Amino acid sequence: MIATASGGTLEIGLGTYGLLLFLLACSFFFSGSETALFSLQKMDRSALAKQGRAGQQTNQLLQRKQSLITTILMGNESANVALATVSAALVAARWEAYPWVNILLITPVLVLFSEITPKVLAFRFNRIWARWAVWPLTVLFVLVSPLRGLLNIVVLGAARLFGARPGEADDEMEEEELLVYLDQGAE
Repeated sequence: MIATASGGTLEIGLGTYGLLLFLLACSFFFSGSETALFSLQKMDRSALAKQGRAGQQTNQLLQRKQSLITTILMGNESANVALATVSAALVAARWEAYPWVNILLITPVLVLFSEITPKVLAFRFNRIWARWAVWPLTVLFVLVSPLRGLLNIVVLGAARLFGARPGEADDEMEEEELLVYLDQGAE
């Protein structure tokens, strides 16, 4: 129990710190998963598919890229907002008169441990990360389907306002990209 400047008390237990670490781990997971899955090339996806059920499930999720990225972002943003909220409560308990301290503390933590580090690791070990992340993401993919569907409708409507049309992005390898790969292979 911590006394606040206004004379009240705020109960902060080990569970609060545990929740903070759990939310940081969730943010780490989602951020890395986004990079790992979306950095997989066709050759990587083919190799994963031959390695068993997790690889096949990874490919199934990647066939629905828009829904997958929406699911990952929903998880990551929820974790980040909850993390900022919990950390704000901790800061308020210690430095009630200085709420801006939360920004000074949480920003570098989020950038380092929820953005840069997981993305670097996931890019380097994308196949391993994808196999590890696919089942939790699949469960979340199913659980958030109704909300994701609603969000996708809103996003598609907003995209149309800016002139984008669904289906314009092409995942096929362009001739120029193929020539770069051939040049690199010849070296």
